[in-house]
Amino acid sequence: LLSAHQCERCPPAGRAKARGNADGSHQSDCLGSRGGPGPANPALQDHPKAAALFVFDQAWIEAQNISRKRLGFLYECALELPLTLRKGDVVQEVLAFAQRHGADGVVTSAPVAPRLNRFATRINRELPLWILDGDPFVELPRTPRLGRFSRYWREAEPVVWESFRG
Repeated sequence: LLSAHQCERCPPAGRAKARGNADGSHQSDCLGSRGGPGPANPALQDHPKAAALFVFDQAWIEAQNISRKRLGFLYECALELPLTLRKGDVVQEVLAFAQRHGADGVVTSAPVAPRLNRFATRINRELPLWILDGDPFVELPRTPRLGRFSRYWREAEPVVWESFRG
């Protein structure tokens, strides 16, 4: 997401101070790159007029042998949102997008998979990074296993349906 804003809700992650404007405010350009394409993404919600980016991680797709059906589902979800789609190296794509738009910082949603924290660290070396927490889809009694959707859904489905009965 790219938008100029003055925001008290965006504490830097891993940087003591973000570059600021002369008046002491910060101008942050927001990139929602990792939080999954969806209208509840906190970066999209907090910065609705900003340009947005979702990157299909080419190395992960190939290493995990992600099916075309799953990629198609993600692609169709992303098409319904106001964002730019790219594929390739996530960090390189985010930084290139930020540079093209003159961004001086990155805002994203909290990662759901531990491997995504490595991207955050690499991005934060180049630009100030703000990570926004969103509400989980469902509150599970333990940390979900994210390797396969069917395994996750077996744990989540009863909790989801219970919320409708309650």
